[in-house]
Amino acid sequence: MLGGTWAFLILHALHASPMRFGALNKAIPDISDKMLAQELKRLADNGLVERRNYGEVAPKVDYRLTDIGKEAQALIGPVRDFGLIMHIF
Repeated sequence: MLGGTWAFLILHALHASPMRFGALNKAIPDISDKMLAQELKRLADNGLVERRNYGEVAPKVDYRLTDIGKEAQALIGPVRDFGLIMHIF
């Protein structure tokens, strides 16, 4: 559920509040549009992220953490700390 290069970064970006696609793309500058879309879909399919479509004429969609996604936040800190120790991040 959390595999891949981008999952932790996306979950971390969404931890404070919902974000639209463009804001997520700016928050994670090294990710391509295609990869961000694929990862958001995978995270949504796994129940970690919710895609909310407001059904407006100018499409408005945002992404937010589900309750499971919020629980996964507890994993991000220790993984980040481990990465800092190992000089990976």
